[in-house]
Amino acid sequence: MNKKGIALRFEDIRVAEISEFGKPFDTLELRHAGESKDVPTVIDVLFFEPTPAEQHPEEDWYTYLLTCGLATRALPGAVELIELVMSVRKRVPREGRHRLARRLAELGTIPFRDQFEVHSEMVLEKVSLPLFERMDHVVLSLYGGGEYLPTNPPVALLDVTPVFASEAEQIRKMSVHEAFYRFAKAGIKRDNPDRKEVDLASLPPSST
Repeated sequence: MNKKGIALRFEDIRVAEISEFGKPFDTLELRHAGESKDVPTVIDVLFFEPTPAEQHPEEDWYTYLLTCGLATRALPGAVELIELVMSVRKRVPREGRHRLARRLAELGTIPFRDQFEVHSEMVLEKVSLPLFERMDHVVLSLYGGGEYLPTNPPVALLDVTPVFASEAEQIRKMSVHEAFYRFAKAGIKRDNPDRKEVDLASLPPSST
C-alpha cells in the first residue's frame, strides 16, 4: 500500500502490461520466500520480440524485458510506483535472457531494499548486467519519453540503459535527454550489447 492509501495488486499490473505490450512469448517467474511490507516478493519478467508477421530483419532483432510486480510496493519520493523496461538489440537464447531477467529484477528491488528515491532520469554506478558486462553503469529514464501504465495510480515505466563509465560521466554533465539525442542522431543503437564506447562530447548536440 502506498502513501496515497491505494494498493496495487500484482494481477492488476499484469493485466495493464499485457494491454499495453501484448502477450509475451516467454515469462520468468521469481518468487521469494516469506512476506515483506517493503520489498516486492513476487516478480515476473515478461519477454517480447518481433512477431513473424512483422518480418523483422535479423540484423536489427530486439528482445524486450519488462518487470511485473515491483509496483506492488511503493518507494519514497515523487516516483513511488515503478516497473523496469529493457531492450537488447539482438536475439537472445533462453538461458541468456533468463540470466539477464534475474539481474534486472534484482536491480529493481535495490531502491526498495535501500529505501532511496528514484527519479525520472538518473545514473547508477557499479551495476553490471549479463550481455552488457563491459558497461558498469546504467541510466534510468522514463520509457518512451514519459509512458505510464494505465493503472490507478499510474506506474512509471523506467527504461534501463547500460552505459560505459566515461559515457556516464558525460551524461551526468549534459543530461540524459541530451545524451540520448546524440546517440540517436549518430545512429548508435544504445541497446546493442556489442556496441563500442562513445565520446558523447564529440557528437552533434541538440538545438536546445
